[in-house]
Order: sequence, then C-alpha cells, then structure tokens
Amino acid sequence: MPAEPQPLGGRKMAAEIAVLNRSAVALAADSATTILTRRGIKINNNPDKFFHLSDRAPVGLMMFGNAEFMEQPLESLIKPFRFGPLGVSKPTVGEYAAALFEFFEHNMKLDDDIKRKHIETTFRSVANPLLVRSTNILFASTSTRGQSIADRLAALWIGEFDQEFSHISDMKDFDVFEGISAEDLSERYGSIVRQSLERQTELNPPQQEILERLVTGAAKFFGLHLKKEVFSEQSSNGTA
Repeated sequence: MPAEPQPLGGRKMAAEIAVLNRSAVALAADSATTILTRRGIKINNNPDKFFHLSDRAPVGLMMFGNAEFMEQPLESLIKPFRFGPLGVSKPTVGEYAAALFEFFEHNMKLDDDIKRKHIETTFRSVANPLLVRSTNILFASTSTRGQSIADRLAALWIGEFDQEFSHISDMKDFDVFEGISAEDLSERYGSIVRQSLERQTELNPPQQEILERLVTGAAKFFGLHLKKEVFSEQSSNGTA
C-alpha cells in the first residue's frame, strides 16, 4: 500500500456571485477553474467562466468546478451552442439548460477509452480521500494486531468505504439513473475499481482475501455514489 497517498481530489476554491434585481441578474467570478487529471489537480488562472448561451437573447452561463468533462474542455462545447439551431431564443432559462444538455449529448465525441479513464478518475477522486483518512488513522494507532501495514491499511480503507456507504444511502437518487440500481452500477464498473485498486496496492499488496474484500466494498460504495446526488471533484457546475 502507498505510504503517502496523494488524493486526486482537493478543496476547490472559487468565488462566484449572482446579484438579482427587478430586471436582470448580474454574475461575477474569480479567474480560476479546476482541471482534474489522473496525475492530480491543475488550476487554470486564465479561463473563460462566462458564456453567452444565445446570440439573440441576454442569457449567459457561469461555470465553476471542473472545466473539463471526459477530457473535453467545456468551453469548446459551449461556444458552438450559441450559434447552433438549439441556441435560438427560448421562453425560459430552464429551456436553455435543457437545450444545452441536448447539444452536449449529440456533439461530444467519446470513445470507450476516454469513458473508462473518466470512470477510473471519478472513482479515485472519491476513494483517495478515504485512503488518506485511513492512513491518518493507521499512523495514529499504536496497535499492530499482528497484521502487516498493508493489511491494516486495507482493512481501515474497507471500513471507510462502509461508513461512507451508510452516510450517502439515504440521499436522493440522480434522475439520470432511474431504472438502474446501485448494484447494477457496481457490477458494471467493478472491473475498473479492481484495476485501480490493484495498481494502487501493487508495491505493497495486502493479502488476497483482504484485497478481495477491499474491491467488493469499494465497488459497492462506488455504485451507490454514482446513483446518488453526490458530487465528486470531477463535477462541473453552472449558473444560468
């Protein structure tokens, strides 16, 4: 197990303000956005955070969080929307949002490798903070219990996955996964979870039995995490 794990996620620092009066909403933001890669966090200090959604109406979008989705800059997707057939005037802001998501769905070019990398990065962004927490508990403990460090750390990590599973179990489900259970998602992405954990533990692996428990617990948690409205460090957010 890694002695000094580096979490993929981190605290996202952003300052954004929306001021409403009787005729309009004024939006303001700082000049930094977060890009998360498999190697860690990158901060872009010169991004566009504001975009016109239509060339015919004063409707804009302010973005915060991750500036990319599945390795594609959101800026490169939002700007073409403005001049496309879906970017014409809409009666409500909600209809602009629906049209934008429809545009994303039909214009994002994603191959299987990009999708797989995105799933693994998302898993690591939620799993690594739990590994850091487990490592801190391990270093603060004086009990060895006759186990190797790798076995003890893996056991603590399993406990963190179980605890987080209980914590989010009562949260609201994402509408997009209606009809798909957390168990379905765990099974679908279990192989990605396994490969990620095996890579993270390959230098000092725990016993096979403990590793299997770790994979099972992590996949169970990850399936539920995807099902629930829990935003990872991979998420992007916007205000229109």
